[in-house]
Amino acid sequence: MRAIGYTGISMTSSYRSYKRQEELFSIYKQNEKKAHPAWTDAQVEERVLSYSARPGTSEHQTGLCMDLFYTGMTELVNYGYETETEGDLGFAETGAYRWLTENAHRFGFILRYPQDKTGVTGYSYESWHYRFVGVKAATEIHNAGITLEEYLANH
Repeated sequence: MRAIGYTGISMTSSYRSYKRQEELFSIYKQNEKKAHPAWTDAQVEERVLSYSARPGTSEHQTGLCMDLFYTGMTELVNYGYETETEGDLGFAETGAYRWLTENAHRFGFILRYPQDKTGVTGYSYESWHYRFVGVKAATEIHNAGITLEEYLANH
């Protein structure tokens, strides 16, 4: 991307240890409880699980995915966002995101949680979250407009 002029993008949070996932999951729960004080612990956890995996189940723990951050955005608590779901408000509007949408598959990466596939993936849209699946699979997924779950169900 740097070769074509996107110098303001960085990779963050590729491999994530169990301990780090535990810390983030706890922060997200605290943030949701603060935002929704009347919610029960179960409601808070259900909300957090829509955008974050429990420790031990995060794709970040495989080392196959990464979160991307556009350095032109203001940095807040977690790689620029108070909560994971706020990330799409900035990154999805960048030229870097548009470039990734058209080209990531050529390098073996897919947008892991597309906007219109929440019901399939179980996670909220994350414009910044990409996973390596290899060029062949990524190209098939991209061309078919499907998710990793849909691809794996047919292969």
